[in-house]
Amino acid sequence: MYDYDNMPSLDWTGTSTVHHAKAQLLREEPVVLNMPGDFDFGVEDPEACGCMTDPESGILYNCDPEGVLGALAGRNRESDVGALMDAAVESGSRVDVDVTGRRLILHD
Repeated sequence: MYDYDNMPSLDWTGTSTVHHAKAQLLREEPVVLNMPGDFDFGVEDPEACGCMTDPESGILYNCDPEGVLGALAGRNRESDVGALMDAAVESGSRVDVDVTGRRLILHD
């Protein structure tokens, strides 16, 4: 598991956050996205999204960006989340979903 404390973080505001996050990913640098209170983190089939679950924290980790970002974008009707998929795939990033911390962590 990663120590997320030393990773740059952005508060989710939509399109402007996407541009910053894409830049981070394309430089192959991690980024933590702090999502708003109404964001639905429900991933119906984590295994289909390539996720593993940490039994202690409940964090879904090392998820396939296409699967998990696509699912979350559809669930939240948030096309900007979906817009991160291409950059995440291009950079070879993986995604961790921290429901308790209300954040998405994109990393190598």
